[in-house]
Amino acid sequence: MDLRFAVFTRIARDDVLKRLLVNYADRLDDLVVGDGTANDTCYLTLEWSADDRTTGPPEAESVTFRAHAPRHDREGASCLDVVMCRLEAALAADGADGSINILRRRSPEVVESGADTIFRTRTYDISPVPRPGGPAYPIDHGATGSGSTGASGDGR
Repeated sequence: MDLRFAVFTRIARDDVLKRLLVNYADRLDDLVVGDGTANDTCYLTLEWSADDRTTGPPEAESVTFRAHAPRHDREGASCLDVVMCRLEAALAADGADGSINILRRRSPEVVESGADTIFRTRTYDISPVPRPGGPAYPIDHGATGSGSTGASGDGR
């Protein structure tokens, strides 16, 4: 189970969150090839860590999301609240296979200040859903072997 892909799939279903991830990629491009100043858009970042988790099985990972808004935007803090609500909803949406558990860590709800943005941070522990004790592949209990018809026939 690829936990990172499963989380990203849930996020990508929300067009706003997907756009915020693209905004971050655009921001990185602007800083590398542009004039060194960041553009004035909101964006979302993810940071994965297998060593920072507090609970869960050994294959679990932690992901920290940071929603950023330009420092000079008067509506920035409310924008961050909306992004975090959308993120909560996207992560809570059950995947088709129900393959991951997501546990939000409790942390203070503060708006922090970066170089040219304000941002809000949330961290989640992500782990695979334990499989029942059965085998990892289906078993066909109806098979009788290589073409044998050992059953006491039905007249056919």
